[in-house]
Amino acid sequence: MLSTKKFKFFSLVPVEILALFMGGLIYTGILTPVNRKQFSSLIPCSSIKYVEGIIDSNPVKTSTGKYYSMQLKVTRASTSITKNYLTSQARGNILLIVNAAQVEALYPGKLYSKKEKSKMPPLQFYNTDIIVPNSINKQDLPIFETGARLRVITSWLKPDPKYNYSKSKSVFSSPYTTNVFMAKKIEHCGWTSKLTKIRAHFRLAFRKVLFLWGDAGGLLLALLSGTREYTNSILAESFKKAGLSHILALSGMHLSLFAGIAKLLGSITGGKRFSKFISPIIVICFVWFAGFSPSLFRALVCTFISMFVSLCFMTPRFSATLSLAFLLQISFFPQDSFSPAFILSYGALIGIIIGEKIFSTFNNRFLPPEIASGFTAAEGAQICTAPVTIGLFGSIMPIGLISSVIVSPLASIFLVFGLCCIILGMVVPILMSPLGFAVQFFYTILEHIVLFFSQFPSITF
Repeated sequence: MLSTKKFKFFSLVPVEILALFMGGLIYTGILTPVNRKQFSSLIPCSSIKYVEGIIDSNPVKTSTGKYYSMQLKVTRASTSITKNYLTSQARGNILLIVNAAQVEALYPGKLYSKKEKSKMPPLQFYNTDIIVPNSINKQDLPIFETGARLRVITSWLKPDPKYNYSKSKSVFSSPYTTNVFMAKKIEHCGWTSKLTKIRAHFRLAFRKVLFLWGDAGGLLLALLSGTREYTNSILAESFKKAGLSHILALSGMHLSLFAGIAKLLGSITGGKRFSKFISPIIVICFVWFAGFSPSLFRALVCTFISMFVSLCFMTPRFSATLSLAFLLQISFFPQDSFSPAFILSYGALIGIIIGEKIFSTFNNRFLPPEIASGFTAAEGAQICTAPVTIGLFGSIMPIGLISSVIVSPLASIFLVFGLCCIILGMVVPILMSPLGFAVQFFYTILEHIVLFFSQFPSITF
C-alpha cells in the first residue's frame, strides 16, 4: 500500500550540484553563455540611419531625466532614407535612446502635448508609404510599451562605458556589448497583438489613476508596475542609501504577495480547490502587466515549480527549486546571467538559505521568532550579495540589515492597502479623493522611516 506521506523534492543533491557547477563555469569566465539578443546586421552600426523593430522592454528613464532607454528588437536596418540606400535584415536587440518629451507625451502631468514644429520638411521614405510628420498631434502620439512596432530614423552612439561593462575587472560584469542608438524621428506602426495593445493602454490608464494620489500614487505605481517616473526622486535615492533598493525592484516579494492575496480570495470565494486554480492566473496576469525582468521571471519560475511539486504530493525543497529555476533561466535566457538584477536576486536567496543554517540558532536565542526570522534572512542576503554589490557598485549599505526587517513588512502592508483602495476607488469613483488621503498618510509614515535609515553612512571601496 502506498504511503500518503509527502516526499522530499528531487532527493536533492543532483540539481543543486549541477546549478553550482554551471554557476561556477559562468562566473569564473570558463563558459560564456550565448547572448541570443545580440544585435547583428550586414550593415555596420556606424552606417545605420534607419531601423524597424518591436519594443522589447518597459521604457526606463535615464539618470539625467532627459531621455528614456528601451530594448528594440530590430527586424530591418538601412543606411539611408533616400534613393541611394542599402537595406538589410537584422536580428537581436539594440538599446534605443528616446527623448523624454516623446515618451511622456501622453503621461498625466506632463506638458508635452503642444505641437512641436520642425524646420525640416516631412520625410518620405524612398519606395515606401512611410511618412514621418513634422509636427506632433496628440491623437497620433505613440505609447512606448512592449509590443509596439516602430520605424525610427536613428544614429549610432559610440560605445560608452556606462552601457558596456565588458572591460571591467569584476567577475560579475557583462561580457556582452550593447549597441546604443539615439532616436531622431519615430513613427508608430501598430502592435504585435491585441494583447500588447490592451496592456499598453491599461498601463497608461493605471498611471492616470495613481497620478491623482501624488507621491503616494507614484510609489504605488513603482511597486505594482515597476514604473518609476512618478516616484519622488529624493525617496527613491533614500531607498538606495538605506539598503532597500530591492523593495522598488519587482521581485519575488511582490509575486509572493500577489500569490498570497489570490490564494486568500480564492479560498473565501470558492474554497481551497478554487484558490489553487485562481492563484497561478493572478500571478501570470501580474507578470504580464508589470513586464518581464530577470528577478520577476525567477520568481515566476520558482512559483510554478513549487505549485507543480505540491500537486504531485511532494514537499518542495527551496534550495532545489531555486537551483532548477536557475538552470531553466540560463537555458531560455542565457543573456540574463550577467544582469545585476539576476545576480542579486539569486545571490540574496542563496544568502537566505545559508543564513537560515548559520544565523537562525543564534538569533532565536535573543529575539522573538518573527523578528529573528527577518534578521536571519537579512543577514544572509546582505552577506551573500555584498561581493556582488561591491564589484558592481563599489559600496555596500550595512544599515540594510536593520532597515530591511522594518521597512519590508511595512512596504508590503502599504502595497496591499493601496491595492484595496485602488479597487474600491474604481468601484466607487467618488471615494478616490478620501482614499487618496488615507494612502498619503500611510505613505508619509513609510517615507519618514526610509529617510531616517538613509542617514546612515555606506561603506565605499
